[in-house]
Amino acid sequence: MMEKDGRKVPVPVHGSKDLTPGLLAAIQRQTGVKIK
Repeated sequence: MMEKDGRKVPVPVHGSKDLTPGLLAAIQRQTGVKIK
């Protein structure tokens, strides 16, 4: 879970699998945090 400004967003962790670009974009939109 990631929390920012009182909002919690689940961030999936699947071992050696990478997150897809679409999922990363969705997390960025929901949290306002830029992911490199």
